[in-house]
Amino acid sequence: MKPIIRSFAIGLLTATLIIGVFFYLTEEKSVDKSNLLSEEDMLDNLEDSGYFIYSEDMEQKLTEHVNKAKNEATEENDNEENHAPKLVYYNISIDRGMSVSDVASKLVEKEVISNENRLIEYLENEELSHHIQIGSFEIHNQMSIEEITNAITNP
Repeated sequence: MKPIIRSFAIGLLTATLIIGVFFYLTEEKSVDKSNLLSEEDMLDNLEDSGYFIYSEDMEQKLTEHVNKAKNEATEENDNEENHAPKLVYYNISIDRGMSVSDVASKLVEKEVISNENRLIEYLENEELSHHIQIGSFEIHNQMSIEEITNAITNP
């Protein structure tokens, strides 16, 4: 077993000597420094390739960006709220003997609907004009004709 280990050790020593001789005897090739990119050029190339470059002040920039986005969203919501019609609730009472046109004109009067004929036509087409209930109903000005019909009828 000793001769095998000695042979192996001599082989490793020989390989190391050969590699060392080639390393020290070969000339170093000079690097052409004119072709090297600056750090800024390298970063630009990486960003152009789609890589994300994290810099030290990135957290501050991200915080500023998030705050700016929140402010813009708040301003948009404020603008939408100012332009959006306000939701107004009305209490409509339907008495015994009122016709469909009476109910529709009451809803136009309260500005819940803009055209009483659309409500009348919808009730007649859906065969719900005879199902209008007597009572008091809470209706708001953003309800559709279908929603108003569902509120005041019981099919």
